Amino acid sequence: MAQKNADKPNQLIDYVQDHERAWGMETYNGRPDLADILKSSVVVFWDTMGDNDKRPIISLHDNLEELEAHFSKMIFRSSVKPPKERVLAIYQNSKAVRVKGVTVHFEVVES
Repeated sequence: MAQKNADKPNQLIDYVQDHERAWGMETYNGRPDLADILKSSVVVFWDTMGDNDKRPIISLHDNLEELEAHFSKMIFRSSVKPPKERVLAIYQNSKAVRVKGVTVHFEVVES
């Protein structure tokens, strides 16, 4: 998003409006309709790193566990396929959510 920190969106509707203005009538693979964005349980705004297009994209999820699975996949597949996006903002039921912590579990491999 091409806004200064003082103008940085902080509510879901601000992010949605910026997204809709940035994309207008253009689309991207998986771009949700405005109605679907507004009624989704979990809305995630992504920065597509390495892409010349600086406009954020959106993904919709039924719950935060889906997002947790996505993050786990990113960690375990990073050596094969590094992530091409980073999270800008997460909203659940129109309220901002942040990742509070991450736990990694290790086990000894017996040969």
